[in-house]
Amino acid sequence: MVRCRHQAPSGSAPSAVTKAKLLARLTLLNTSDCEWQIVITSVASGDRGTWKLPVAKSIEAELVGGDYVVEQTMLTDGVGADATRRFSMQLEAGQSYRWRLMTLLSEEAVDGRTPEKTKASYE
Repeated sequence: MVRCRHQAPSGSAPSAVTKAKLLARLTLLNTSDCEWQIVITSVASGDRGTWKLPVAKSIEAELVGGDYVVEQTMLTDGVGADATRRFSMQLEAGQSYRWRLMTLLSEEAVDGRTPEKTKASYE
């Protein structure tokens, strides 16, 4: 797991308790057999975080609560066309979110079992 932190700059350093109340925790879980690139941009500040999520890995990000624009791209390494999806989301400060990245067809499941054909899932 890779731990990332992305937050807007502030004038003074808040205490750990105050900071936890200002941030939302987002866990991105790649359960597919391809890499993903995730770009999350704050609507309020324009600050942008970019994460490349390898196969079968997860990333934990802490973001300031608020509205975001997300660009999610499945990276295919030239085997096919990269697939990009754009959407908006709102993260509430002090809350935790889990976001699973899946594909319709996978060659091998993350847990080693034969994969089932499932629709893309976003929590």
